[in-house]
Amino acid sequence: MKDKSKEKAEKTFNRQPERFQWNSSMSEEHIFPEELEMINRLRVHFGDRAKDLSDKMLMYFLLARREEVEDTIPVLENYLKVLETYEWMGKRLTLEDAHSLKTGWLRFFTGIYDKHDRMLNYMFFELNRPKEATLKDSYAALVYETQYTCENTPLRYLRNGGVQAVSMKNVGLKNFDTSKGKELGKALTGTFPRRVRRAVSVDGGTIMKVIFKLAKAILPRKLVKRFEMGDYETLKEFIPKHALLEQYGGECKLTLEDFIKQCQDYDKKYASIPMNQLAEQLENTNLD
Repeated sequence: MKDKSKEKAEKTFNRQPERFQWNSSMSEEHIFPEELEMINRLRVHFGDRAKDLSDKMLMYFLLARREEVEDTIPVLENYLKVLETYEWMGKRLTLEDAHSLKTGWLRFFTGIYDKHDRMLNYMFFELNRPKEATLKDSYAALVYETQYTCENTPLRYLRNGGVQAVSMKNVGLKNFDTSKGKELGKALTGTFPRRVRRAVSVDGGTIMKVIFKLAKAILPRKLVKRFEMGDYETLKEFIPKHALLEQYGGECKLTLEDFIKQCQDYDKKYASIPMNQLAEQLENTNLD
């Protein structure tokens, strides 16, 4: 049984235990001894199925469940089942595998964080075409994001979870698919280690209220609770100017073309490195 009184006493901004808080005297990729023991427990449990996952990737999953091994096992089990189903075990996906990302509906840029050192993603639902994508296409995008994020984000930032700025401009029912939506919604919290701490939608208009009701029927309650409707000023509250896209009143000039080039450069540079080695080789390095 978990000691809830202890958990409450140890509540921190990133909701991770106080004893696992990073500080500036540590390497950005620092893993605490107790965390290494947790990683070993996961390796013992999953055996050869986890041999291609780096320690950092296993940490990513542990962080998604506040470093509770027993809570992490079901999530990692679901992730491995996805890899096995689509024959992706031991494979690093490329942007060609995750081709739905080329539309720009989801963009994750290296080195872009919010004011609280949380990972920052941009979503453009107008560009989401779920009815044109198979379930495999959707899973490929999420696996690619998981691999890319883990291998290009220092563990220091992975500890804090992520935030999303979501554009709902020109969005309609065509951008949603309830037939696949529920399964993918569950996968976001039950299969992948992404831990969204806050998601703010902008440019939604009156139709956003209808869409939000639809989303509530599809997405897990935890995600819905962290989703809010706001405006550009709301984004400025937690996203620094240099990381906020120009279209929202920021100074960040990164475009869809920059996102695609970033992914292609990554694919080309690291495609030949074994999965279980890359995260360690990327420590304290950045893409050119």
